[in-house]
Amino acid sequence: MRINIPWGLHAYQDRSLPVNAQKLINFFIEAQPQDSKNPIVVNNTPGSTLFVTVGSGPIWGMKVLNDVLYAVSGAELYSITQAGVTTLIGAINGNARCSMEHNGTQLIIVNGAYGYIYEAGTLTQISDASFTQFTVTRAVFLETRFLFFGGGTRTFFCSNSFDGLNYDALFFALSVTDPEDIISIIADHGEVWLFGKKGTEIWVYNRQEADFPYTKIDGSFVEKGCAAVHTPQKIDNSFFWLGSDLVIYRADGYKPTRISTHAIEHKIKGYARVDNAYANTFSEQGHYFYEITFPGIATWRYDASTGLWHQGQEGNSGQYHANCYEFFNDANITGDYRNGNIYTLDMSVYTDNGGVIYRTASTPHIHSGRLRASMDRLEIDIASGEGLTVGQGADPQLMMQYSDDGGRTWSAERWANMGRIGEYTRRVRFQQLGMFYQRMFQITLSDPIKPVIIDSFAFVDVEDVYD
Repeated sequence: MRINIPWGLHAYQDRSLPVNAQKLINFFIEAQPQDSKNPIVVNNTPGSTLFVTVGSGPIWGMKVLNDVLYAVSGAELYSITQAGVTTLIGAINGNARCSMEHNGTQLIIVNGAYGYIYEAGTLTQISDASFTQFTVTRAVFLETRFLFFGGGTRTFFCSNSFDGLNYDALFFALSVTDPEDIISIIADHGEVWLFGKKGTEIWVYNRQEADFPYTKIDGSFVEKGCAAVHTPQKIDNSFFWLGSDLVIYRADGYKPTRISTHAIEHKIKGYARVDNAYANTFSEQGHYFYEITFPGIATWRYDASTGLWHQGQEGNSGQYHANCYEFFNDANITGDYRNGNIYTLDMSVYTDNGGVIYRTASTPHIHSGRLRASMDRLEIDIASGEGLTVGQGADPQLMMQYSDDGGRTWSAERWANMGRIGEYTRRVRFQQLGMFYQRMFQITLSDPIKPVIIDSFAFVDVEDVYD
């Protein structure tokens, strides 16, 4: 009999692999219209091309102001035009991850050690004592003022109106509901959320308040805190963050809605460190992605349009190259955590700056209770005939393995031709696949071609008796 087998529904490896052991790396799921060949397909994540190189890196932060991109590379600030012309502006001491924001004319840069304002061609270090008394790792903007929290304290403070260089000594407040220190801050929909270790307070601008122009909203305390300062990020008319309970949340009004899965939460709990995690957001062709990276370990992406997760990865490093994102010159761009490169992302590019992208997808377990089955062949409906004219990809290959023990061990690699350029009717087939009680498949693609998986099916005979 013929059975359909779904590919790469999401990245979900259960604590017990025989329950679920699915991988989805550098692929994501895309829903199709009702009359399509299949209701979902597995699509490729964007590749990248080099836009510019500034300094020696890493690219610690980027921000667009008045159609100019500003980037901190290593300990230097650069401006970059849409034509890719770069100019060194000056030194940014600290050489660490930056939070960058602007008020329309001033660009502020903070990195936990120093703060700077760039305005009208001049870069000035913030020297006001009301600012420098605190460790400031994150800046936001709301209602004419930059807002911050003092690291290792419960203090929340702001700049003067449209002036990030000067601070009123009275414009400070303390978080009052959670006795723990403030961990992070975000401004969204006219409100400021102050994340503590155990809970979160919500404040709003109050023009009538003379001593401090922000007021806590009564009864708005959210009983979920934050685990890492740089994980709260906005996308899809909301924002997301890594909670102090190591669950990833989306703000639904004042209700934190869990979006991580048990499998991802189990992975995160096993990481040696989570407080240095950082998140980015970007949209691509109607998909809204929240991307969270645990340095040196993994990059996970949540697609708000489908509610599904996949992993981003460059080479075999475990994590994706992006230290930061911006939308500039009508494209998503990323800054590299390893060097001074800034890349343009593009769904029609199938390498990472010329380097190989390894794309992996696996199936759920297929079984027939405890009945033994034999499999004659597996066919994968893929966008064939997309090969290149020369070089790698001229004769594109798909690598397949299968596991009959719940994803613990895998068969030897089998390879199949995906079709040279123009061979649009090529079928990807694997034959003589033997006996099994349960089975899952995994495919890997490394050729720089368009890799869309449409469907797959297997021809299986099931024995009529239990073994």
